[in-house]
Amino acid sequence: MRNKVSLRITIFTACTIIFAASIFYACRRQEVLIKSHPINEAQARAWLQKNGLAYKNETISVQTTEGKWLTATLNWRQAQQYNWQGRDYIDVPFQFDATQTSGNFGARFNLVVRSKGNEFEGAIRIETPDLRLADFDDGGGIVQQYEMLDGKRANIWFSKEDYTNAQAAFVQNITPAQYAQQKIEQVKNDETVLKPGLATVARKLTTICDSKWVTTYSGNCNYSVGDHVYVRLCRHDYYITTCETYDDGTGEGGGGGGYPPAPQPTQPQQPDPKPDPCDEAKKAADSLKKALAQSDVRAQLNKLIQDHKNSSNEYGFGIYKNADGSYGFTEIATSNSSNSLEFSFDASLNIVALVHTHPPGSSAIHSSTDIYGLNNYINKTDFAGSIVTHGDDVHLLSITDVAKYRKFYEGKENDYDKNDPTGWKVKSKMNKNFYSFSKDLNSANYDGADVTFPTQLYLMDEAKMGVSLQKYNTTNNSFQVKSLNIERKDINTIVPGSNSPYLSVTVDDGC
Repeated sequence: MRNKVSLRITIFTACTIIFAASIFYACRRQEVLIKSHPINEAQARAWLQKNGLAYKNETISVQTTEGKWLTATLNWRQAQQYNWQGRDYIDVPFQFDATQTSGNFGARFNLVVRSKGNEFEGAIRIETPDLRLADFDDGGGIVQQYEMLDGKRANIWFSKEDYTNAQAAFVQNITPAQYAQQKIEQVKNDETVLKPGLATVARKLTTICDSKWVTTYSGNCNYSVGDHVYVRLCRHDYYITTCETYDDGTGEGGGGGGYPPAPQPTQPQQPDPKPDPCDEAKKAADSLKKALAQSDVRAQLNKLIQDHKNSSNEYGFGIYKNADGSYGFTEIATSNSSNSLEFSFDASLNIVALVHTHPPGSSAIHSSTDIYGLNNYINKTDFAGSIVTHGDDVHLLSITDVAKYRKFYEGKENDYDKNDPTGWKVKSKMNKNFYSFSKDLNSANYDGADVTFPTQLYLMDEAKMGVSLQKYNTTNNSFQVKSLNIERKDINTIVPGSNSPYLSVTVDDGC
C-alpha cells in the first residue's frame, strides 16, 4: 500500500443532477451523440481569438515524462461537430508536429467549444490512457479530464478505450488507509444488499461500488496559461471507483454534468472529398490578395524587392493576420548565406505567408528547403504559403492537397539534402529525376534561362507533392497558377542517348 495522499476518482454510471456554475446539464443513463445544426467554424475561431486567453494562439507546448518539449497546434481541418444533451459542440484536436512525434506518447488534447445562445464557451479535454491495463478484465480505459481555458479543473469522464461506456467522475483526496477501509465496507455492502430474494422498496436506490487503481499521465501537472500554454505531463496513481445504482426499475439514477465525453466512433468516418488543386490554390491566392491589398503590407513587399533583388544573400519577412482581420508584418531579416534564411517569429503570430528573396543567378522559384518548410505551418488554417522573390518576379507556393503533401514529406529523410546543388540527395529518385529532366531541356525545346523552374514543376508533378505554384502580378494584385506543358516527340524520332525526348517544354498558365 502506498503511504502518500492519492487522488480518488468516483465514477457514476447512472445519473444525478448536479447544480453548480460549471455544470451545465443533466444526463440520462444512456447518452446519444446526434448531428445537429453545425457551429459556424469562422465564428468559433473568432471567439477563441478574442476570449481564448493563452489558447487564442491555437498552440500549446507539452513536456513529456522524458522531459522533451513538443508543440501542438489546433487542426481545424479535423474538427468534429455533434449535439449532446441539446447543445451543439465543435471538437478540435491539437495535432503534434510529425517531425517531433507521432503523438502517441500518453496524452491527447482537444479544444471543445459549444454554443451558448449567440455566444460560445469552451474548455480543453485532456485524454490519458490507463497504463495498468492488466488490472482490468475488460482491457482498461481512458481518463477524460476537462480544464477551463484559465487552467481550472472542470469535470471528468472515464470510458473504455473505444470511448464507449463513458462514466462521469469526480476527484477526492483520500489516504491509502481510507481507501482500504472503503474496500472493506464495499465488500460488506456487496454481501448484504444484493442477497438473492432480498425485498426491495419502490424507488429506493442502492449504489454498489468497486474500486481499482488506475495509473495515467495527467495533463494538469505544472499547468501554466500565461502568455502561452505550457503543460508538463506527469504520472499519477488514481483511485478509480466505478459505481452502479440499482432500484426497482421505476426510478431514474443520475450522473455528473459538465462537458460531454469524447464522441464515440459510431460509424467509420467518410473520407474527405478529394481536394481540387485549383480551388485550393484560389483560396490561398485570395487570402494573400487581401493581405497585399493593405497598403503597408504591399509597401513592405515592394521594399524587399527593390532593396534586395540584387543582393547576394537572402532576405525575408513574415506576414501575419491580426484578431481583427487586419494584417501585419515582421521586420526584414537577413542571413549571411546565399541559399538559406532562418525565420524566428513570436509563437502568438498567426502567420499567413513567409516571404524571402532568391539572389541573382539562383532559381526564380522554390527550393527543396522551401517546399519542405511548408510542413511547419501545415496545421495553420490561415497559412497561404511561401513567397519567393527573384528580381521583380514573385511566386507563391501553397499546399493544395494535404494528404499528398504528407505522403511526400514522409520521404524527406531519403530525398532531402540542402547542401546538394539540386537540393536532393545523391542517388535518390528525386535527384535522378532532376538531372534527367534538366539535361533534356536544351535550347531546342525550352527557351527559358532558368532551367530549375520547369524542373521543379516537373518534380512537383512527378512526386505528387500536393503543391501548386502561382505567379504574382504586382500591377493588379492577382495570382496565376503555373503548370508545365510537355510535348513529347514520337518514339520513332528519338535517337537513344543523343537528343531530348521532348519536342517542347513550356511553363503555361493553369487552372
